[in-house]
Amino acid sequence: MRNDLEACQPTMRRENTSVMNQIANNSPEQALLGDLPVAIDGAVMATSEVHQDLMMQYLGNPKVMAGFQRIVLDMLLAKKAA
Repeated sequence: MRNDLEACQPTMRRENTSVMNQIANNSPEQALLGDLPVAIDGAVMATSEVHQDLMMQYLGNPKVMAGFQRIVLDMLLAKKAA
């Protein structure tokens, strides 16, 4: 799953400046209240044919959903700090 997350990250960075600005200008907790969860939802849904199992786990379990969103945010923050 880690490679899947890393694969979607460059697309999010290039195409969603709103999310990246929110991450850059807010705490992680505030960023999770912005557009990031919706952007992640869209990325997960877009890969439904290839990653249907991941999608079902993500959509079917609020804890998995929140954990996945946090992992993606942490990855984006790590890239920003690098």
